[in-house]
Amino acid sequence: AGNVVAPGGRDGINLRDSNYTLLAYNDVKGQTRDGYRINGGRDVLFYENTADNNGNGFHVLNDADNVTFVSNHATGNANGALVEGSSDISFTDNDFTANTANGLLAKSISNLTLTANNFIANPNGAAIEGGSNVQVSGNSFTDNTGHGLLATGVTGVNLSGNTFTNNAIGAKLVNTNNAVFTGDIFTGNTLGIALDGSSNTRLLEQTIDTAAGGTGISIANGSGGTVVRGLTISNGLYGITLDGPGSSMQFEGNTSRFDGSVEYYFALSNDAMQGEQIDASQQFFKNVRATDFTIAEWIDAESKTIDMESRTPIGDVFYKDFAGFDEDQQNNRRSLYRRGLFSYAGRTQLAANIEEKPVNFNSSTLNLSLLNSTFAQVARPTNAPNIASMFANLAPAAGGKVNPEALANLSPSAGGNAEQLASLAPAAGGDGTCGNSFLGGGYATSFSCQ
Repeated sequence: AGNVVAPGGRDGINLRDSNYTLLAYNDVKGQTRDGYRINGGRDVLFYENTADNNGNGFHVLNDADNVTFVSNHATGNANGALVEGSSDISFTDNDFTANTANGLLAKSISNLTLTANNFIANPNGAAIEGGSNVQVSGNSFTDNTGHGLLATGVTGVNLSGNTFTNNAIGAKLVNTNNAVFTGDIFTGNTLGIALDGSSNTRLLEQTIDTAAGGTGISIANGSGGTVVRGLTISNGLYGITLDGPGSSMQFEGNTSRFDGSVEYYFALSNDAMQGEQIDASQQFFKNVRATDFTIAEWIDAESKTIDMESRTPIGDVFYKDFAGFDEDQQNNRRSLYRRGLFSYAGRTQLAANIEEKPVNFNSSTLNLSLLNSTFAQVARPTNAPNIASMFANLAPAAGGKVNPEALANLSPSAGGNAEQLASLAPAAGGDGTCGNSFLGGGYATSFSCQ
């Protein structure tokens, strides 16, 4: 204990097959391979040691068992700590700062426990490759330029009560199934949680405040069966993205909240959800439960949702069912008119009992059959530029001309807006332009008046 090892050696302290060993209050700097090296052995405790500017600060290998790190400090090494091919390894209250590869690199460890450690300004705070039964609780991952936590090919990962702040990616799972996140907090990360080929993940009571232009949760490459409960998400470009066949999610419970500061609540692309729905009806958007949406609130939520690509089996996000739709219309994802709205001359009308014949286009409450339809289908782009223009009235671009029969069909007595209607009438100055903007399902359809 209490040794100071001068720079320039290969290993500062090297123990082989050492059992029941305490290493405390040592200071090792500038070794070319390892500051501290434990090769085999069992029941080793590292307490209040410092490792700076070594190849690896601490290195445990070759079936070492029951090795414990408490209150150690590793700065400026390639890996602050490298543990591999061993079992029952635990880290508590250690600091890993500004190492050049990873704060911690764990390879093929069974029973790895990380508790109340600080991972600061490394490329990766903690990188875990292979192994099983990993418990990560109460740690702080801050300012790491790659990942706060990266787990690849691990069996059984549980995270709870961790904070991820200002990392490029907070936590990423690659080919790691059945992980559980509980009560973690993500703040200022470019990407909060990334699931890549990782199935049956449970995201419970996560709080995510994303950096500008960033994404809260990414579910990609067949990450199916994701369950989200009690999510609170704010800021950033996307709340949740799903990409690729087999990528899917559902909500559990009714306590998830999406703040209006998120530009897009959801973005689905490349066959995500494969024709199924994400039922968001019981979750909150701008502090309103979706099932309680007014029409205006529903339109707003749909404008912040990217789903239902043309002629692909992509799924969609369901917020609310309005009266007037039968089950077939709600479930037919090939319909351009499912849960649509029509806006013309100031009047907005839910499309109920729509007859899907473009040249004779009717709803039970608004007859547009006198308007010859010219389709201008525009699928929502998967890379999600600003799509507000898709929800604007397309009248000026339609290029059609008003005739009296068409105007009569939209008269104030039928529910139209008298002032806007009058501005289109021939008596108001001649040839106005008119059109119909179709909202919903990711399409805009223009109708020319002739």
